[in-house]
Amino acid sequence: MALKKWRLTRPWLDRIGVILDLFFSPFFWLKWPNKREPRKILVFDAFLIGDNIITTALINSLHKKYGSYAKIYTLTNPYGLMIIPDHLISEKIITKIPWSTHDYSFKNLKNFFSTLLIIRKHQFDLGIETRGDWRSSLFMLIAGIKNRCSPMISGGRSIVNIPVEIDKQPENLWKIREKICQKICGNNSDFIPLIKTNEKDIEYVGEFLKKNSIDEYKVFNPFASQEWRSLSQYEIKKIVEHITDNFEKVIIPAEKSNVQFLENVKNINNCYIFTHTLTSVFELIKRSKLCITVDTFLAHVCGVYKIPLILICHHDGSKYVTPYFTRTDVFIKSENDKNTDHLLKLIENTTIKHYPPGEIR
Repeated sequence: MALKKWRLTRPWLDRIGVILDLFFSPFFWLKWPNKREPRKILVFDAFLIGDNIITTALINSLHKKYGSYAKIYTLTNPYGLMIIPDHLISEKIITKIPWSTHDYSFKNLKNFFSTLLIIRKHQFDLGIETRGDWRSSLFMLIAGIKNRCSPMISGGRSIVNIPVEIDKQPENLWKIREKICQKICGNNSDFIPLIKTNEKDIEYVGEFLKKNSIDEYKVFNPFASQEWRSLSQYEIKKIVEHITDNFEKVIIPAEKSNVQFLENVKNINNCYIFTHTLTSVFELIKRSKLCITVDTFLAHVCGVYKIPLILICHHDGSKYVTPYFTRTDVFIKSENDKNTDHLLKLIENTTIKHYPPGEIR
């Protein structure tokens, strides 16, 4: 089967964005920015885990520039509670965005509109939407946010008064956030991501490594949020055998529901199964010398901690998801491609040298 064609937005979403801009174009005053210094800022980032991780760099910059006199809020998902450091944020407003979670149930819509009313009461001076989705820009307008910043990707130019220009070709996720950062905080602003550290995770990972006498190791994550992107048991075994045949240790982080798929590797010498919480696997990656993953959110964790990475992609948009700050080799495979020889050679030849911050591979 051919590689899945990748797009940043869907064609129908772009078309509706054009119609939205035509509808609101007579209301030209909506594009006038309010030049008053913001006292209350809302970062709109209730999307995927990877988005939460990348956006910490933007929130960190906002905190450095405005934190002394402005309150910074984030509209985030439950994962944001675990990822975004508490000292950067005045308050985290938790919600599940219907168009992000595809949850249009009555209960979720009711909760979402309740969140909208809460945001209106706050009377935010500045709202920052990080995905370039006109639906989120429209939400900011309805929520009464005075200055609305968004990358120009799927429309919404007529209702955004601080637009961030994006190339026609899809840009890297980190690059999009960095452009937003430069627009709001200035060209010389720092763009450094931070993940909340948890003492329990540090202790849990430390005990696991000590119990198994593990010093240096590679992390191999064969599981993805979408089942079709996960590796087969045959591929998992072949990769594990290749790593352990070289007398190296490999740790596979797995949720309890995935342990059953590792029966054929759990007894291989120097292969260890790490049952984890979301944040404990962050600590595991932080201490590793290489991470091999099919899930992009772990790739962004590698970006935060500058861990060399091999990212296994199943689509042609790998440049979009490649993290900053670390060496990244990308292996693109089709669904039916069982030939892992190139990937194994990649694992064997990957060094632990880091590229300069900001360089994308």
